[in-house]
Amino acid sequence: MHISTELAAVGLLVFCLLFFALLPRKPYKRAEFLFTPAERVFYKHLVRAVNGEYLVFGKVRVADLVTIKAAYGSKSSMRDLAKVAQKHVDFCLCDPDTLAVVCAIELNDKSHERLDRKSRDGFLNKVFKDVGLPIVWMKTQSNYNQIEIRQSIRASIEQARSPDKPIAVYNPREFRSERK
Repeated sequence: MHISTELAAVGLLVFCLLFFALLPRKPYKRAEFLFTPAERVFYKHLVRAVNGEYLVFGKVRVADLVTIKAAYGSKSSMRDLAKVAQKHVDFCLCDPDTLAVVCAIELNDKSHERLDRKSRDGFLNKVFKDVGLPIVWMKTQSNYNQIEIRQSIRASIEQARSPDKPIAVYNPREFRSERK
């Protein structure tokens, strides 16, 4: 009887393994929202701030904003593409008529204080500066001033036209103290 119990246990184990191995694997589930709560707050203010002057796109791959100079398929082009292919910016502003990219926007939350994020942000700064595409760095907050958002966008666009100036991170406290 002891052997039949062991055989039954092994048989049940084999059955379970086969049953679960043959089930279709579904590792994905639908995301409820495109944006995080902080991104949703900023998005609403951003859309109002640009007031139709630009179209707002979210979660745009960096590889869709820049092109690789090296011949497609070469080792260097594949290496350079790999560096940007899995990175994205939070928002991108485009001309409403031509859909030409005007600038990128990144929200900086506390995660941007981590060393790996600082490295990533430095890389993005260099890439965007090299291609002449403005990038606006905004600190996350619970509420935004639309005038300040517009001015931050304009300042980044102007900065891209004169690249000798350092890239600024928008900080509402500093901005408000400068206005006084």
